[in-house]
Amino acid sequence: MFVDRDQLHAGQTRIKVNRAVDQGSATREFYVTNEPMSSSLFKASPMARSEDPGYDHCQTWEQNTEIVKTLTVETSSLEEIIREFNLPPPDIISIDAQGAELAILKGAGRYLRENTLAVMTEVEFSEIYHRQPLFDDQMAHLSADGFRLVTLYNAQVWHPLARMGITGFLTAAEALFFKYFHAFDDGEEHPSRGYMDMRQVPTPTLLKMCIISMGFRMISYAIKIAKFVKAERADYHEMVAADNMLQQVFYALDHFEKHQFDEDRSLNYFHDTLKFGGSVFLRYPVVDTCLMRREEKRLAEEAKKSDT
Repeated sequence: MFVDRDQLHAGQTRIKVNRAVDQGSATREFYVTNEPMSSSLFKASPMARSEDPGYDHCQTWEQNTEIVKTLTVETSSLEEIIREFNLPPPDIISIDAQGAELAILKGAGRYLRENTLAVMTEVEFSEIYHRQPLFDDQMAHLSADGFRLVTLYNAQVWHPLARMGITGFLTAAEALFFKYFHAFDDGEEHPSRGYMDMRQVPTPTLLKMCIISMGFRMISYAIKIAKFVKAERADYHEMVAADNMLQQVFYALDHFEKHQFDEDRSLNYFHDTLKFGGSVFLRYPVVDTCLMRREEKRLAEEAKKSDT
């Protein structure tokens, strides 16, 4: 175990903790597989062994997850790690843990309920690891803590046998969830889950949610929160005046709110205005990215041939 504190720009600190993460403290077997990225606390599911996940390096999930060796590891929960190393509560949790995502979220405890504003988590819609929790299990847990599903990225379509054509079963993806804040009027009935009452949330938390929403291009949600804090919170103006980043964010939100119906004339209006770049995956939610990568590779090879 080690903690590596690297000084970054502007006084930020990056902290690396080498620790196996699960729901809590335990001794577990960890299965190192033929493809290291697929190593897991779970063995491969018998149901998925013959399936073709669309990867370039294998033809079946069984080839990908053949066990090379088994390790014994001591696990900790996120809640335990945060307390042990005196870490700040997480604003965003990102997990890709090969079937252990729900256990890790449960192990975040009160930090998930009280502090976390966004979760990016790998989800499966059918069992690829033996007895693993699935998408609906994660969504039920997160919605009970006030989260709402935003979208799915990096979708993987798997085939029961060899890949044939472009159709298959949606099997895995990365799911983005946001803490969903809503201001209810007096006497209104509240939903059973999937929200937090905006009137009960501190102003700094709402401002932070605006910044996160802008980072993930959720402009409409950022405007929803901004309109509330400007109308309802006396401390809003003081906080924004003291922070250059908030000034930029709220200046942009004022502009977008003023032009919110321009999307009717140009579907790319907001994207063009923000000049979004970045990951190819974030531009194509709910797309079979295995297929997309193969097509990009094919086009690159054809371009290379034509150049020669």
